[in-house]
Order: sequence, then C-alpha cells, then structure tokens
Amino acid sequence: MFMETRNMERDAFFKARIAHGIDDDKVFDLSPKVDCKMEVERALKEGGAQGVLNVMRRFPDEEGVVRRGLKAMLPLCKDEGVRRDLGHLGVVEFIVGAMKVRVKRR
Repeated sequence: MFMETRNMERDAFFKARIAHGIDDDKVFDLSPKVDCKMEVERALKEGGAQGVLNVMRRFPDEEGVVRRGLKAMLPLCKDEGVRRDLGHLGVVEFIVGAMKVRVKRR
C-alpha cells in the first residue's frame, strides 16, 4: 500500500513538471561520467608522469582528473630528472592553462 501511494505521488510530481514545461532531459546531466580515480591510476601505472599528463590533456574539462593528476605527479617531481622531463613535456603550460579556465568559470 505504501509503495503504491509513493508511486502515485511520484507520477503526480512528474506530470506537474511536464505541465509546467520542465524538460527533465535538459535539467539532469545524463552525459557519461569519467571515473577520475581509475583513469589517473591506470595512466600512472602504465605511463608514469607522461601517462598522467596525457590523461589530463584528454579530459581537460574534468576537474577531478586534473586535480588527481596533479596530486599523482607531486611525488614524482621530487626527482630532478623527472622535473626536467615534465618541463619539456609542457606540464607547466598545461597547468597554467587549466588555472585560467577555472578562473574564467567563476
């Protein structure tokens, strides 16, 4: 009985939304989500700092990927050789570009 009442209330809610011209497809983001943690961990395991940078470039609009990628690269940057290699790969330019995009959104 409780479930039946609850379903009727839900149906009434959606009918009211439709009557007011609210399109749920436009309200809810139905785009596929990126598993930020999995992407960064896989890239770190397979390609190290280069792999993480590639993932961050592949998903520049995913804030979680960029944050996790930077956090994953932080321990690697303690080595002078890795820092130099990352500089040649364009990490600094990528980070500055990502920061500019975040500032424009706010």
